[in-house]
Amino acid sequence: MVKDTHNAPKHGTFLDKMGKFRWIDIFGISLFFLILAVASFFFLRSSEYVTITVRLFERDAPDFEFNLPRQWYIENVQKGLKETDQLGRTVVEILDVFRYPSSIVKQEVFATLKVRSIYNKRTGQHTYNGLPLLIGEYRTFRLQRLLLSGVIVDIETKDKPREQKKFLVIGFLDPIDHEGRAPEEQVAVIDAINVDGVRNFLADKIIPGLKMHDSEGVVIAEITFVNKTPGKISLIQNNRYVVVNDPDRKRVEVTIEILTEKISDDYYFQKEQALTIGEKILLTFNNLRIHPTITSVTEVK
Repeated sequence: MVKDTHNAPKHGTFLDKMGKFRWIDIFGISLFFLILAVASFFFLRSSEYVTITVRLFERDAPDFEFNLPRQWYIENVQKGLKETDQLGRTVVEILDVFRYPSSIVKQEVFATLKVRSIYNKRTGQHTYNGLPLLIGEYRTFRLQRLLLSGVIVDIETKDKPREQKKFLVIGFLDPIDHEGRAPEEQVAVIDAINVDGVRNFLADKIIPGLKMHDSEGVVIAEITFVNKTPGKISLIQNNRYVVVNDPDRKRVEVTIEILTEKISDDYYFQKEQALTIGEKILLTFNNLRIHPTITSVTEVK
């Protein structure tokens, strides 16, 4: 039997079906999907300010101690300095500058910035100038006449200050760290003469009441008690090992009240120094710099 194909229903191709739509229908459908895509983009990404803390460096290099900013640069990093866009909106603004004044040429400086960023709700990242703001990343910001560079050490979206807590820290001055020589020379000298105690010219300057301040005048460290005892020197005399007093040295033990900030689950001095027994802590009092070895840490109630 021959099948009658003349009366069978015709199934047109996709192009035939598309031909039934008027161009205005196609335009409307395309416009709908375009609006949907744009709406999704802006729903997932919004513009907002984020507060970040940057530890300033002269350049991106691993030897951070040699890249700390110099005094002539630090004096230009001022609270309130900002950069705006063509609409007059603030793009970057320095909210605060944390610095610990001393006579050292290169100093540690932390700048708190308010940055206008694009926040991606899906990834949870803030983007500035097309690149995400990441902790540990070296970034550069331009503020009027200042090029501010450094490593991002903190990102927070809320204007909530960090929890602060005071600790009493007891430590002693190891002569290896206070001999006034290059580190390898200090170890060699101390090992050769086997001494206990720092030189008198340094010990005499360490007194109760010495204070460290930040740039806002807040006391962040204060020596509350000093215990000085005669320095010792060990030597071989008449084939015997003897320990005698060294009149040129004193053993110095200090008690310091230290203000810390909570970062994650721990408390840090100057945002980076942990209070760990057996480790050293750097303290700078105007023209005096010491590195006590921590022997005790007690929370101030």
